[in-house]
Amino acid sequence: MNARAFAFATSLAARVLAQPPPCSPVVSGDRELAAQIGEAVEARQHVDRCASVDVTRSASGIVIVVVLADGRSTRRIVERDVDVVPAVEALLLVPQPPAPAASTAEETQPLEPITPVLQRGVVERPPTTLTAARTSGVRAELSVFSGGRVGDAQTSLGAGAFAFLDVGHWLVGVGGRVDDFQGMNVAPDAVAISVSALLGRRFGERSIALDLYAGPALSIATNEPSAYFAPRVLAGARVTFGARSLLRAFVGVDADFGSSAGGSATSPRLSPWSAGLLVGATVGMP
Repeated sequence: MNARAFAFATSLAARVLAQPPPCSPVVSGDRELAAQIGEAVEARQHVDRCASVDVTRSASGIVIVVVLADGRSTRRIVERDVDVVPAVEALLLVPQPPAPAASTAEETQPLEPITPVLQRGVVERPPTTLTAARTSGVRAELSVFSGGRVGDAQTSLGAGAFAFLDVGHWLVGVGGRVDDFQGMNVAPDAVAISVSALLGRRFGERSIALDLYAGPALSIATNEPSAYFAPRVLAGARVTFGARSLLRAFVGVDADFGSSAGGSATSPRLSPWSAGLLVGATVGMP
């Protein structure tokens, strides 16, 4: 009896030692998302627990890279935080052995392969026009605004528009503005029309985004029948609310600088500097 018990214990110990040590998924990248993935995977069965997962944020979305224990790897991009955990669970899913063959011909009919919900609803869906444009990193937008400026013994009220292309958070665009001048040495009904070419950078893209931009401008100061041209430099910053919406509002500040030469008794002499506030709305790709 003792010999049989010893042999049984030895066999059981050999089988236990022969089993590979348990694994835990290695998750890296964004801390908040990594913590959510770790909790979800630990609670799931039939997933590859020896895989490694890296999740990072980029301009095109949330990038998920999974490397399985056997060396195979895959990469997915999702748009929202809530899509990350289902995507990782689908990528780590281990196929289960098929059920025993049924005894009747009706039960042995082949079943159609099951496509994971992730691939059908999130990852593999055909992109819409807006989704494809956002994934490519290029977005177009048009803004209109009104605002006021103060300068060297001058004030003005005006309105204008911007048109920007957002290329990976870099802004390229043009702007235009019309101002009605008030102040010393300014004739009644004097106006200035400005056009500008702008470059800038966008920071943040969720509920709030900050845009910084600057570029050369050309102003035409006029009060019929006289007018003169003045080169200027425009710089500004604006904060956009609801940056991922189709229609969003913004507030900002801007300033322009340039020569004060020119002008006459009937056309305004532009101040060497002016700065002010602007308020407007933007319509464009979310």
